[in-house]
Amino acid sequence: MIKDNATLQFSDEAHLINQQNVFQLQSKGDCLREQQHYKQARFCYEISLKINPNDEHQNNKREFLINQISIL
Repeated sequence: MIKDNATLQFSDEAHLINQQNVFQLQSKGDCLREQQHYKQARFCYEISLKINPNDEHQNNKREFLINQISIL
C-alpha cells in the first residue's frame, strides 16, 4: 500500500509538471485499478484517451473498468 501511495503522489506531481503526460495518467490509472478504485482509474484512462485517442491498450483498460463498475 505504501508503494501504491508513493506512486499516486509521484503521478500527481508529474501531472503538475506536464498535464499532457499520457504515461503518468496510465500509471495512476493502473495503480488506482489495483486498489479497486475503478471510477477514479477510469477517469485517468479517459483523460489519457483524450490526449491520445488511438491508444487501443488504454481503451481496452477503460472498457474493462466499465464492465467492472457495472458488475459492482
